[in-house]
Amino acid sequence: MKKELEKWFSPLSKDELKRILGVFDQPYRENARKAGLLEEVISFIGDNPEAWLGKLTERDLIAIRDCVKAGPASLTILGQPDYPCIPLFLHLIDKDPGSDDMVFIPPCIHALVCGVIDNVIASKEADGSFDRDRLILGVLNTYGAIPLERFIPLMRKCFPPKSAYDKINMMVESPILKMCMADTGNGEWLVSPYIFDLDGFISGVDHFKKFRSHKKFSEKDFRDAARNIPFCAAEPDSPEAQAVIRMYISLGLHRHEAIEELHYIWLDCQNCFDEDMTAHIFEGVEDLAHSIPTFEQYRSCLQTVADYANSLPKWYLKGRSAEECDLMKITLREKESSEDIFQELAKEMHFGMAVPHVSPFEPCPCGSGLSYRNCHGKFMN
Repeated sequence: MKKELEKWFSPLSKDELKRILGVFDQPYRENARKAGLLEEVISFIGDNPEAWLGKLTERDLIAIRDCVKAGPASLTILGQPDYPCIPLFLHLIDKDPGSDDMVFIPPCIHALVCGVIDNVIASKEADGSFDRDRLILGVLNTYGAIPLERFIPLMRKCFPPKSAYDKINMMVESPILKMCMADTGNGEWLVSPYIFDLDGFISGVDHFKKFRSHKKFSEKDFRDAARNIPFCAAEPDSPEAQAVIRMYISLGLHRHEAIEELHYIWLDCQNCFDEDMTAHIFEGVEDLAHSIPTFEQYRSCLQTVADYANSLPKWYLKGRSAEECDLMKITLREKESSEDIFQELAKEMHFGMAVPHVSPFEPCPCGSGLSYRNCHGKFMN
């Protein structure tokens, strides 16, 4: 087994080997030679797989379990590939070079974990580790990012006084806080895994300085925001969210696919500052436009998505919704009928000239932000 592990990890650089040891809190000398670091990694990974598996998050363990079920060196789908995956980051599993979401587990790691992965997952579920991690991720997904110095005061405000100390102490002990901590020129921050540009986020928050404090949420709100990790969405039980789920199911999606679409609306609406960004939240409806028989029903689907997006806590508004603040609000253009569209096109036509050609996948000339085939192009043959 040692030779197989050495063959797998030896192509890694010194920094990558240090990263493995650092994530698992294993000591190493900064000026150590690569051979020494490689031996430390092989020893730690090979001698006690339960120890390092126990330090991984729920999503990470599920990713490893799915790879184990697929078999050594067999490809399987990694759900939500944009969400950080520590085993992939540490080369405990690897990505298929030709795909963004297909991964596999090398035979040497498979042999180490195949007999213990289910027990580790069951143990962490039973001892409350996953519950604690979900709570933390729910907090971070609700607010986006929080200055470290404000985290405990904010949690004291959100949790009932009798349980606040125990809840906060439980969260502080979680290794996930370390993974979600970032140091910037603005101090240390706790950051949602879905914020990929913290400096950009901080600049965005500065545009809304009128909101000095974060909105208060309940423990249930936080847990709801992390219920379907790695697909996260705030307010999943709200009337607006349920309307989106019903809509997507009526268009032919399975429930778990509808929940994924809910996630993408939640994530995309956090950055709705202009028409180009706003258009992203409607992509799920656009992709299913062939299943929508009339323009009126199509527009109704867009409105359902917009209603949900406007009801969600916004990171830049410190947890407030667009409806509450009348900021970052998504509104559809004034209602048009197919007859209105033909009249509009007629006005733009000139004698001796045809209507300029527009590719089905190009932006519609009307400026809606949607593709031509799913906007005015729906009524042209």
